[in-house]
Parts: sequence; C-alpha cells; structure tokens
Amino acid sequence: MKSRLLILVFLFPLFNLSLSAQRSSENFFVIEHNPVVRFIHGETIEIRGALRGEVEWMRFYFRYEGISQFQVREMEKENGTFFFLFDTSILPGLQFEYYLSAKVKDKIINYPLDAPSNTVKVIGESREPLPEIPQEVPPEEEERRFRLPLSVNGSIQSRVVEKEEIEGKQKTNASGNLRVYHSYQQEGKISFDFDSNFNYTNIPQEGEKQFDLSNMVLSLSRDNHSFKVGDINISESEYTVSGLGRRGVEYTFNNQKAYIHIFDVSSQQPKGFKGF
Repeated sequence: MKSRLLILVFLFPLFNLSLSAQRSSENFFVIEHNPVVRFIHGETIEIRGALRGEVEWMRFYFRYEGISQFQVREMEKENGTFFFLFDTSILPGLQFEYYLSAKVKDKIINYPLDAPSNTVKVIGESREPLPEIPQEVPPEEEERRFRLPLSVNGSIQSRVVEKEEIEGKQKTNASGNLRVYHSYQQEGKISFDFDSNFNYTNIPQEGEKQFDLSNMVLSLSRDNHSFKVGDINISESEYTVSGLGRRGVEYTFNNQKAYIHIFDVSSQQPKGFKGF
C-alpha cells in the first residue's frame, strides 16, 4: 500500500508539468495587436500586429455594411512587426469590422482567436456629411444603371532631401490596388458574383512580386444551392473548422430543413496566381 501511494504522489506533479508545458506552447503563437475602435472618415489609420516566430505572412481582413465577404490586404513587414495603412475614404459608412490572420509554422493564427466568427468592430465619425444612399431603387432603374466594374486606389511617396544615399534603395515608394468585380442577381435565376483584388508595389519583399493577386472569388447561387471557387473562408464551428481561409471550392445546400456543406481546399496557402 505504501508503494502505491508514493507512485501517486510522484505522478501528479509530472502530470501538472506536462499540462503547463502544453498550455504554454499553445499560447506561444498569439498576435500582439492594439485594436482600433474609432476612426475619422477619410483619414488613414495604421493597423499593426506582431507575432513571435518565423511569420510567413500577416493579412488584414475587413468588411463594411452592405457586403458579406471580407476583403483582404497583405500587411508589410517593418522591424519585426507587420502594418497596413487603411484609407477609410473607401468606406461608404461610419462602421466596419476587421480581423488579422497570420501564418507561422504551418499554422494559421487569428486575432481575435475565434475570427472571423468574432471580429473587431470599429465606429467612426465624419467631419463632413456623407453622400446619401437611396434605400430603395425601382427595378427598372436598377437595370438601366451603369456601374464601372472596377476601382483603383494608390499612393506614392518620395524623399525630397536625404543626408546619405543608400545604394539600391528606392527613393520613391509607390503602391496601388486594383479591384475588378461584377455582380448579377435576378430572382428565380442563377446569381453570379465575381470579385478580385490586384496589388502593386515597387518595393516588394523578398520572394514577392511587384504586381500580384491579393484575392479572387467566383460565386454562383440559385435557390438553395451555392457554389464558390477561389479564395474562400470556411466557418463551421469552434469544434470543427472555424475561420479557415484557403484557396479551393465550396458547395452549400440549405433549405432550412436540410444542410449540406462540401468543400475541398489547399493544405497550404497559395499566393498570387498560384492555384488559378
């Protein structure tokens, strides 16, 4: 009886040590980020995050009222941290939500941890009145309305004076984004949605291209059926799959009585035009 008691006494400390080691390894990969909660419409806000280890990439996902899919932007690396300058003038309203995602050691780490089911909500204010958006548009007028299926934004910075020239360093930094999209929806027929983002920079990081594809997705839906191909986000539950962003295909059937979800995605995260 004494020998059994001794074994139990020694086993409990070892078990506690293994649990603490496991928890510390799980908590090691956490994105350090000070969330943005307020902004002034039209100004540029800085989104910054940091993560220990060899981070392959970090991305900024955002969406605003009126769109269901998240837009994604690559964050730039600077002194061990990642940042993205977000121009809020592209927002049609005074609120948006976002989350950060990073890849390190074949793992996808999000901030918040349960994103995209949980995101950072941001409320803004405007110093000038925003243009009014009509709530209802007659179907006939909606069909006649012409929309240019692309949008362009960019920035350029140049150093006027520099005390010491650094060989090989760009004096002028330029970057831009081109979004190409098209949407067709009519009741009783197949709905078609196409959305893509292309980015350009004259100071690409090592292994990156000057002109590349940020994201692209094609969606087809009719009645209870939905099919997507491209950069898709899989969100089932916190116990199965939650916030898996990959390139692949997805099919969903949902008639409120039966639900079927089938998807096939890449095990890795292809960049640019790979996989298309």
